[in-house]
Amino acid sequence: MARPLKERIAFQLDSIRRELIATVSPIDDIHYAPAEGMKSYRALLIEIGGEEVETAAMLFGKPVTREEADAAVAGSTTNELLDSLSLIRQSTLAYLEQADNMQRTIPLAEEWRSYFGDKEWEAEEFLRALALHEYYHLGQIVSYRWIQGHNPYKR
Repeated sequence: MARPLKERIAFQLDSIRRELIATVSPIDDIHYAPAEGMKSYRALLIEIGGEEVETAAMLFGKPVTREEADAAVAGSTTNELLDSLSLIRQSTLAYLEQADNMQRTIPLAEEWRSYFGDKEWEAEEFLRALALHEYYHLGQIVSYRWIQGHNPYKR
């Protein structure tokens, strides 16, 4: 028998976050970007956290702007940013823990509507999109590390 949906989502969020922490923890130069115009490690971590703040706010029915969400991600060092992401994750997990219906529909913020073309999503879809978003940026970070000579297959 499959694990309950909420447990599977929590596992997915946790496994991606553990990989992110393992990949980012050794980084000293948080402002590194491989080329002009690319986001730095710091910018990518702020985007990951900002997206999670924005997602959790919609789940709780209290949308915030992207600027407000990004401002909630604090830190100028790798450890400070990871601590900030950890605090943000607590809100997401609090939602997941208390959610009684993962198919309940929730309105999308206006800027999300224009991007996705939907007016609402089910709670499950918000959480899965959050995991995919973090995993996407984790892939970017792994690529940056590889460019710097850190082979991800050699831990």
